[in-house]
Amino acid sequence: MDDRERSWRAEFPITDRLIYLNNCSLTPLHRRGRERVERFAREWTEWGGRAWYDHWITEYEALRADIARILGAANDEVAIEPNVSAGLVGIASTLDYAKRPKVIVSDLDFPTDGHAFLAVKDRGAQVEFVRSPDRVRVDWLGPGRRRARGALPPEGSAARR
Repeated sequence: MDDRERSWRAEFPITDRLIYLNNCSLTPLHRRGRERVERFAREWTEWGGRAWYDHWITEYEALRADIARILGAANDEVAIEPNVSAGLVGIASTLDYAKRPKVIVSDLDFPTDGHAFLAVKDRGAQVEFVRSPDRVRVDWLGPGRRRARGALPPEGSAARR
C-alpha cells in the first residue's frame, strides 16, 4: 500500500481493525464526514431554523455548482438526492409510460431499484427483471430475443446512440 492509499484508509477509522467489504449505502462514516455531521448538529443547535435559510441552502447550492462543474453540466441540470433509490422514485414518478412502458431491471442492480418502477405499474410501467448470466453483464435482449418493444437500451450501448 502506498502513502496515498494509506491516507485514504486513515479517513475510515474502522479500517484500523477490519477489512470492510460492504460499501453500499451502509459505508462506514469517514473522519471528515463525522466532522461535518457534528458541525451540522452544532449549527442547528445554535441557529435553529435560521441555519436553513442563512447558511445551509447556500452550502447546498455551492455543492450543486461543484458537481455541475465536474460533470460539465448547468447547475439546474443537477439534482442532489440522498441515495439512488430516492432518485429513482423521483424519476419513475415523472415518466410517461404510454408510449414506452417497458422498464428493464437486472439482478445486478441494487435490490430496491426495481421497486421504484413496480410502484408505478398502475400508471402503465411494465417491469421486466432480467438475470445476469455471469454476474458481470446483462444480455438485455435475452438469448434469441429481440429488443422489447418500447424498452430503452442500456446507457452507452450502440443502440442508444
